[in-house]
Amino acid sequence: GYGSTVETAAAARLIERGREATGLAELVGILQSGLFADLPDAVAPCVRRLADRAATDPDVGRLMDVVVPLANALRYGDVRGTDASALGDVFDGIVVRIMSGLVPACASLDDDAAARMVERLTAVQTALAMLDHDARRRTYPAVLAQLADRHAMRHGLISGRATRLLHDAGTWDAGDVERRLSQALSAGTPPQVGASFVEGFLAGSGTVLIHDDDLLGVVDRWLSSLTIDAFDAVVALLRRTFGAFEPAERRQIMTLLVGGAMRRPSGFGAEVDAARAHDVLVTVRHLLGIPVTDVESETLDETVRT
Repeated sequence: GYGSTVETAAAARLIERGREATGLAELVGILQSGLFADLPDAVAPCVRRLADRAATDPDVGRLMDVVVPLANALRYGDVRGTDASALGDVFDGIVVRIMSGLVPACASLDDDAAARMVERLTAVQTALAMLDHDARRRTYPAVLAQLADRHAMRHGLISGRATRLLHDAGTWDAGDVERRLSQALSAGTPPQVGASFVEGFLAGSGTVLIHDDDLLGVVDRWLSSLTIDAFDAVVALLRRTFGAFEPAERRQIMTLLVGGAMRRPSGFGAEVDAARAHDVLVTVRHLLGIPVTDVESETLDETVRT
């Protein structure tokens, strides 16, 4: 047997599964089970096993696959005391290995591998943002800038997604992004490479084109410049890219392209119901786990009035 109570038996079984597990994803799943089942006796050995396994796994892609669940565990899981510190150290170690190995891992990828990698790039950005990790401000943007470099011979999907992530994080302004997009869509770039860049950059959402006329103009001029043969060569990629947009996004883009004016939201107006707004702010604080004291209530009232 595994123990005389349900709790001890469950913990013993998770520890056993952790010893038997060989993959990082499996170990992280076992760790999450221990956290969410409130079995601290099973968490510590799983963290140690995860640290050992992560330190010897040479596959950067597998390391990237576990950063979001680990960030979830640290952000929302019931990680206590030394377990939190140890798990945080494991996460930091994985991030360091990803940052050092990501650029070579993105070299010479075929279409399928590039498609998997762009999702991993986004996942890393999400995980770093969830924990407000130091790497999101300096190290990761520097790595993404290398991946977006127009001189590097990388898959267009990778360069496009790296450019989009730099844009979304505010690391590159609209001018930087437009220059990189223009380079990727220049006459000297093969149409297939340009189409892959667009697919990686737009990332299933046309919002960036709706709100940035310059970027929309770059894409529009590139499409208009394609010869019939070049357009035939990339039409499947373009259909996949723009077909992933929401119908409303496609309509808005078409309206902009034909010269129609978009209706922009004008704000909330001056007639705000102070009592209802106060209740909303209190609810948001409860959702975020921030207690609302009398002093904070007065501050909320002042926020609503202003």
